[in-house]
Amino acid sequence: MKKKIVLLLCCMTLAMTACGKGNGEDASQGNQDAAQESQDATQQGDNAQADNTQTEDAQDGTAQTGETDSVIETDQDAAKGPITEDQAMEAIKQYCYANNSDLKEMEDSNDYTIYWDVTTNEKGEIVVLFRSYTGAESRYYIDPETGETYGTELVPGIIDEEQRTEESFNVRDYLGAGATSDGANASASNTNINPDQIAKDVDDNAQKAASLRDELVGANELYNKYDEPRLNAQDQTSMNELSKYGTMVWKSEAESLLKRIQEKDAKAFEEIKTEYDQWEKYVPVMAERMSYLYEDGSIYPMIVAYNEAMRYKEKAYSLASALADINKEEMFGYPDYTRCGYYGDYTTDSYLVITEGMESGSYAILIHIDDTKELRGWGVVEEDAPDTDTYLLFTSDDGTVKGNVGHSALEAALYVTETDYSVVGPEGAYTFPLKH
Repeated sequence: MKKKIVLLLCCMTLAMTACGKGNGEDASQGNQDAAQESQDATQQGDNAQADNTQTEDAQDGTAQTGETDSVIETDQDAAKGPITEDQAMEAIKQYCYANNSDLKEMEDSNDYTIYWDVTTNEKGEIVVLFRSYTGAESRYYIDPETGETYGTELVPGIIDEEQRTEESFNVRDYLGAGATSDGANASASNTNINPDQIAKDVDDNAQKAASLRDELVGANELYNKYDEPRLNAQDQTSMNELSKYGTMVWKSEAESLLKRIQEKDAKAFEEIKTEYDQWEKYVPVMAERMSYLYEDGSIYPMIVAYNEAMRYKEKAYSLASALADINKEEMFGYPDYTRCGYYGDYTTDSYLVITEGMESGSYAILIHIDDTKELRGWGVVEEDAPDTDTYLLFTSDDGTVKGNVGHSALEAALYVTETDYSVVGPEGAYTFPLKH
């Protein structure tokens, strides 16, 4: 009798999940089956006695199968409870993947600029933003209680205001097992990466490398290896948590290079180490300034962690160059190059920042001048420039300032060609020494 009651509970759960039946319908069927069992066992006693027998058997069965019933209740609570931002983000991703078979492959390839974000608006709706590599912005507005969802679209320069689309569905249909907040924490905590192992891998890579350039190539491969858990995380909370390991790789590489500089040239090391310690204090500040585009989004911690890692990478490249000079490695060269970086004095508010733009082929540019003036805008490669690797055409977000941004490992500069004089004039160049 007790085994049959437990089986009924399992069947009820499966019926609700697969067929979408209401609790009343399942409960009614369960009562009928349990009543039939009571009639077989008690020779059709009066209704009150049968009800009591049914209740006692159900309670006894629950006591003996507490673990199973607990799982059932947890699953039901997760399905009925309010949807979290992490759940909404993951569900919308699954919805978009289901409706665009190439999207997941495009996202994983890193060849396309694809952007996801999630917030909660003033109405209490969860809003998930999907920005395509084409620049089109799709937003999904979700009722966290019911899961009912509708979509809007905005295409800068074509559709400048959100327009509601025909998309309407229930986001609960796309909720996966890994989308709950508990699952997010488990996903991050189950990825056990030992910082000491990262340091050992960095040292092993340095020992086996034939040159400093090869060492930097290997360090990039280690970064990709330890960034893999973040890329495979099931939700944004886990991705944010797992982003720290990339920073550990490049920080370990920088520290390894410092040790070897100390061994080779103690006098040079003193000056380099003093500057390094001063620089390191400002790494979090630089990373936050470089993440300004995402400061209100759920991915902000991940972007800050990425920019921290890239600051340590930039420093590691600089230290490798210094060690190459000490070792007299005439053939040393950087294995890769990016114009993105933090230019200027990191101890003040005078700086120029170049980061990847949200649209493919574009760059976001933030300029602070004399601690009092700020320009935000975007840049594209100037195809007619003598060196396209060192120049960008700059346009401010409001269109009032245009010019050229030149950049190198030594400095960046803004050359103004058009202005309304509200922020800057055309008087020469605004320069920002050194790249960090």
